[in-house]
Amino acid sequence: MRAALLSLLLVLALAAPAAADVPAGRTLLVIGQSGVERADAFEQATGVKPAGAMWYLGVYEDDATVGRTLEQIEQAVASHPGLVVNLGLSFGSASTPSPPYTPAVATGSYDAMLRRLAAVAKRLPVPVYVRPGYEFDLLGGQYGPPEVYKAAYRRVVDVMRDEGADNARFVWHSAGAFWRGADPSLFATGSGTVAHNARGGPALPIAAFYPGREYVDAFGISYWQDSCCNGRSSQRARDEYEHRTRELLTEAQAMGLELHISESTPAYIGADSGAESVDWLDRTFRLIDDFDIRMLSLISIDWREGGFFAAPFWNGYWPDARIHHFPDTRARVVAEMNRDRWITRSAKMGAWQSKDQRPRSSKRRSTRCTRSRRTSRARRAGSRRSSARRRSSGTGTSRSSSRPRRTRRSGRSSRRCGSATSRRTASPGARSRGT
Repeated sequence: MRAALLSLLLVLALAAPAAADVPAGRTLLVIGQSGVERADAFEQATGVKPAGAMWYLGVYEDDATVGRTLEQIEQAVASHPGLVVNLGLSFGSASTPSPPYTPAVATGSYDAMLRRLAAVAKRLPVPVYVRPGYEFDLLGGQYGPPEVYKAAYRRVVDVMRDEGADNARFVWHSAGAFWRGADPSLFATGSGTVAHNARGGPALPIAAFYPGREYVDAFGISYWQDSCCNGRSSQRARDEYEHRTRELLTEAQAMGLELHISESTPAYIGADSGAESVDWLDRTFRLIDDFDIRMLSLISIDWREGGFFAAPFWNGYWPDARIHHFPDTRARVVAEMNRDRWITRSAKMGAWQSKDQRPRSSKRRSTRCTRSRRTSRARRAGSRRSSARRRSSGTGTSRSSSRPRRTRRSGRSSRRCGSATSRRTASPGARSRGT
């Protein structure tokens, strides 16, 4: 009996969806934002196929907007085999811009939207990197107090895991040294004197916002190499920005977390500033080597095309950053991609997936659901054994009389975990709320 049970567990483990951990010494190249068209433009200009593309979605957005974005993601993955997804999931914030809906996320008001996202994610044959409440520490905490943010982040993870989106990876994404309201790096602008003199003083720790190791697959950071919005800063100020960036990465590294650059673009200088733009790339690649960063999400667009980030109050912070378009930056990035470190959408990526993906452990599911499922299975197994003993002694009841009891138990467990049973019994009119 024990051998048979072990064999069954082995079969189930081998059948589980593979995890998407990037091996040490390797880095996924992702191009944004937002949509696969940016990655296509990069590939056409450089000959390099990005491993992934970026999308953004707000939990509070209307059904039509959510549907369009999810459809775009599905179509992109279908037409670009192997393309991984980097999805920024906003709770509503100053950087979106939108009022925060964090408490509503934490209390389940947007569970229907999250189940919809999970349903699409689990259909995709690729890793889906989800950044719940991205840039959580912007302005000292743009989604609200740390405990509220953590509860909302955990809710996203619990719902998506309970829905079976085992290919989803959850990235805890910090704003980095950019606009940290209660931090010396806020003053890493202009001459940089204030930030330099405040170095080592009280600063905003990322640990205050940490959802817990069981909820975090990787730590991400935004990396612009300069602060906003007083024009290009001095070298001293930019060095302070770099110093704080490295402090934050070191803090996350000490937590044992895989590191990502989740958003990055050459602020102020753009991709058309010759040697300065190339130096920006060199600094980025050096940071990746120094911290063994496993994903670079590079935003290679012309920010001035319109919309929120083209507004005058940014004072040129978001420039023409089409790294693939200008000769100097294009040549530098193409040369860099020839290094073995980089995983692009190519034969190298296929080798990485087959060799380095591992089955996801069931312990990553929410403790609440793991416990209830285990209890339900044990009860059903015990019921079957008891029925068999009664039948063998001639005192058992019929199968039809015992079936409803088992079904009711199973239903209670399923409803707690948000499984198919609860979805079938949910109100057909349920939908995510929009603004």
